[in-house]
Amino acid sequence: MKPLRAQVARADLLRALALDDTRQHLTLSAGEQHWFGYQRVQAEQRLDLAVEMALPEAKPSPVPPARPETPTEAQHASLRMEHAWLVKTQPIEAPTQRDETTPALAPLDEAATTAQASQPQGQREDLLPWARLMPVLRRHLSQSRLGGVDVTMLLRHLAEQHSLRRLPRVQRSRWNPDLVVVLDFRDALWPYRRDMHRLCQRLLSEVGRTGLSLRVMAHGPAGGWTDWLEEQACRPRMPQVLDWVPPAPGSCVLLVSDFGWFGAPADGPPSPLTQRWLRWVAQQQKAQVTVLGLAPLGADQLRPEVCRRLPVLRWSPDGRLHPERAASPPSAEPAGLAPLLAMVAVTRRVDPPLMRALRRLNPVTPLHAGLEGAAWNHPHTQGGRVCTLRPQHQVGYLARFRLLPKHLHAQQDALRRQHHAHLRALLVQEENLLHAVQVRLARGGRQPPGEVEQTALRFFQHLVLTVQQADAATLRNWLPAVQAYLNELDALTASVHRQVFSELMAAVVQRRGQPAQALPGWVDVAAFQSAQTAPGRAVQGYLVQDLRQRRWLIQPQPPEAGQNGRALAPATQVVVRWQSQAGEQVRALRLGSAVHDLAGLDEVVGVEVNDGRQVFQLLPVTRPRGILGWSQNKDLALSLMLPDLRFKETTIADDLLRPHNYWRAMLAGQRSQLIIDTIHFTLHEGCIFRIGGDDFGSYLDLQFNSRRGKNKVVQRFRWIEPGSFMMGSPKTEPERNKNEGPQHRVTLTQGFWLADTACTQALWLAVAGGENPSIFKGNELPVENVSWDDVMNKFIPKLQTLLPKGAEAILPSEAQWEYACRAGTQTPFNFGKQINPELVNYNGSHPYNNGPKSIGRKKPVPSKTLPANNWGLFQMHGNVWEWCFDAPRVYTEETQTDPLGPIGNDSHAIRGGSWFFYAGDARSAFRYPDVKPRNIGFRLALRLIPSQGA
Repeated sequence: MKPLRAQVARADLLRALALDDTRQHLTLSAGEQHWFGYQRVQAEQRLDLAVEMALPEAKPSPVPPARPETPTEAQHASLRMEHAWLVKTQPIEAPTQRDETTPALAPLDEAATTAQASQPQGQREDLLPWARLMPVLRRHLSQSRLGGVDVTMLLRHLAEQHSLRRLPRVQRSRWNPDLVVVLDFRDALWPYRRDMHRLCQRLLSEVGRTGLSLRVMAHGPAGGWTDWLEEQACRPRMPQVLDWVPPAPGSCVLLVSDFGWFGAPADGPPSPLTQRWLRWVAQQQKAQVTVLGLAPLGADQLRPEVCRRLPVLRWSPDGRLHPERAASPPSAEPAGLAPLLAMVAVTRRVDPPLMRALRRLNPVTPLHAGLEGAAWNHPHTQGGRVCTLRPQHQVGYLARFRLLPKHLHAQQDALRRQHHAHLRALLVQEENLLHAVQVRLARGGRQPPGEVEQTALRFFQHLVLTVQQADAATLRNWLPAVQAYLNELDALTASVHRQVFSELMAAVVQRRGQPAQALPGWVDVAAFQSAQTAPGRAVQGYLVQDLRQRRWLIQPQPPEAGQNGRALAPATQVVVRWQSQAGEQVRALRLGSAVHDLAGLDEVVGVEVNDGRQVFQLLPVTRPRGILGWSQNKDLALSLMLPDLRFKETTIADDLLRPHNYWRAMLAGQRSQLIIDTIHFTLHEGCIFRIGGDDFGSYLDLQFNSRRGKNKVVQRFRWIEPGSFMMGSPKTEPERNKNEGPQHRVTLTQGFWLADTACTQALWLAVAGGENPSIFKGNELPVENVSWDDVMNKFIPKLQTLLPKGAEAILPSEAQWEYACRAGTQTPFNFGKQINPELVNYNGSHPYNNGPKSIGRKKPVPSKTLPANNWGLFQMHGNVWEWCFDAPRVYTEETQTDPLGPIGNDSHAIRGGSWFFYAGDARSAFRYPDVKPRNIGFRLALRLIPSQGA
């Protein structure tokens, strides 16, 4: 008998045991406390439980699922490494020769950096047309008085023979003679500052200076006020700051403010600034002063507390221009804010006129004036005189910009060019390149760069020479701007054109005269090295993974005991990215004679080594599901061992391994999963199998030649690792049956292959032949209307003839089926507590309802129609019932190991529910004994038998 392979190599076991001589059992540590990648635990004693089996004489006794040969032996989880490092090597392509027709590069001259226009070309649009706003303000801020005799009204009364006690007088209205306008000039309201100035000018033209007081509050209600007219006079000294005193009774106050909404959490209680404004309003009203609010907010930004205290007019195109009430608290993020921030992300510098133009371009709420202030004061932006998106949040908003409609891309670009025609060339070309790259990626990224992108790229190529060859005076003008640009450069744009930007980074580092201690992850190390004219002395060194100190090191001596390493050629550049408390850090180092401590093993998220001839990356990967073991040799090469139907050790080396979504995993602070390229083996003339791995873990594909034509039928199996779970349902689970409890712990000591779908009709016909027993016909539909005896005596024996020795086809036991169905979950369904037709094919009507008898698809659906669980198994809930190998056993509270119900009775367990049955029957714990086919299918299992191994 050939023993099963351990889950790590022998060297890993010896290394772990050499670190501590207590000889305790070791298992995977998934928590915060690590012991060299492992965790010490005590051995778990296995219980030897006898299984009662009733075997009638009329039927042959099938072989039950395999049990360990020594049941009294202590069982424990195998020694497993938590993570390892995958080495990916790629040669460096030779630099492309410059086209002879391309003009020679030269430093930028003054003409190339001059702005296209001297003044902004964009139109400054008013927040609201004055012809619409001023009559409303006059109506609310006016004072009525009596004029002369109303002759028209007098004649009407006389014609109707009414008796008159007094002559009717004409009612005339005028602006309140004691009108005070309070302007909230806080920085949070900077996008509306020009609108407030324009409002003052309009009021002066209509009301006049007599009886009109324009007051500016720059620091809220407690900071005093200054006279707006004095500020506009531009005197040498600042206007005097005066304390607020309520106006005379009967006066009107127009308060233009957001009442503290911008810059404060909207979904919580009123901010301290809002509370101060409310107290200020109450003080004026107590002094018999009428207060009217004018707020540049949307309807979803009004606070009920403010609207109850005073009438508020919304200064917004979608406002109704009469006092509004807020029915509910304001929303945390107004509708349409995310698309607006996405357009800001591709515009480095957004001033208030451009922000307003982008807001009008918003595809969700273009008339929502409050979006301007919300974007200006958002935590992801940095607002001042201009608004910019913070670099750490730019990646997500750029991805959202690529999802916007294509016509918005062109309209946004046109607005940006119009508003930024007066800016310096560096900023304009930066925005041109950023926008062109994002638009090209939004359309698939396969088309070549357009004219705008090529022009911007040539500008930066000229800029590299400018920084390299500039004199001291010119360098003082260029270096700060270029340095600031490189600090804000997004990784996606830099990666698309990493050659140019790596050379620009090298030129900046060299002209600053300081060594590069930290480089962004997008830097091309080969380009960075070649652009530096003084690379320094090259020496021999080693990149070392020290398991004792749990560190990455660069040292001049070869790896020692407790270390894995890789020799580095002279003139090698090493770039390490690691995660610290301050965020992601990057360090670029050359080889030296001393030991360089790069970072801790748990902190590093990637290592890139470039020796000028090739680049290899060390990518952190997590242990895949469904492998017997994996190991890493002294040279950091990684290999996996997969379970094989031939009962042999299939080793997958580095050349067949690749990471899945490594960059996405790195951005999320996670380790990448491994993808195993498929390996083909021939078992029999009628059966070929392929072994590989994907997101769900290891898989085994069995391909059969169809007996009815040339079509190939493929059934995929998933390797289900040994483990423990809570079998049955808790007492609190809805629709729970008595035979589902008590809930108890079950341990499965043997792994097995399980089909990812129920057996399809195509597979049944390819293996068993004959007629299709199913009621609902279709090759991809699950076979149903088959009995337990049909599966065990007709289908499985024929399948067994196609399998190698050491591999046996069988039905899963009840414990194996529920363990695989749950896939590590404890909820009623493996996707949560609630069921819906998007996830399960079941009968949606309740048996006690008076409604229709069937709400659902009313028939089975093809395999893989609905989502898989966490282990890659499809439709474990609903669709068709599935036979189990054993009959339902009686549950007890005791822990069970490899439990098995009675075998050979007329009754056998069915699991999973059906399209015809209700939601409660599709739960993971639901079990039912059945003897008749009645729309019952099955799911195959394969097991390895060591005693029969080849």
